[in-house]
Amino acid sequence: ISKYITHFHQDDGFFPNAVKDHIYNSVDMIDVIPESSDILKIGFIGRLTEDKGFSIFCDIAGKRIKDPSIEFYAAGRFNNNEVKLKELAENSGITLLGFIPVKTFLEKVDVVVLPVKWREPFGRVVAECAMAGKVVITNFVGGITEISQQIENVYQLEDIDDLILSRKKGLLFDKVNNPFENKTISLRYLQYYQ
Repeated sequence: ISKYITHFHQDDGFFPNAVKDHIYNSVDMIDVIPESSDILKIGFIGRLTEDKGFSIFCDIAGKRIKDPSIEFYAAGRFNNNEVKLKELAENSGITLLGFIPVKTFLEKVDVVVLPVKWREPFGRVVAECAMAGKVVITNFVGGITEISQQIENVYQLEDIDDLILSRKKGLLFDKVNNPFENKTISLRYLQYYQ
């Protein structure tokens, strides 16, 4: 589902006599009507776990807890044993939204921070959020690097301070073209079957 996954298998000696390539997952565009506000709303969506980088998101929020022009939101669920992460989120001033639809989340936030720690095979949430016109700040690991090469508003986590400052000054993105639309992906499958 990405060049990264193709190379991962090839480098370990899989499929030595096969024709090898990648076909991305299809991703639907999500139409959003953002809430209007002077406050910069920064969000995290996904499993609220260490491997998804939620503790890093909490640290980012905690450093800005006294800034009244920024609010932090998290959508998703904790694992049953994640009591410490939940306390960290609450102490960092993050509003916990629970499990909500992606569209509802995207209408609430301006910037999405996804500091993943593991090498995502593809990175669907990164693609969905970026294609909805949100600034997405993440780690360029696994397949996420490829998404960043196709959608301009995906940025590296190390640039978060500059990006937040830029966003506060009115940096906006329109919705982008969908490089992962169903028709395009379906045609790629048909080409390989033929």
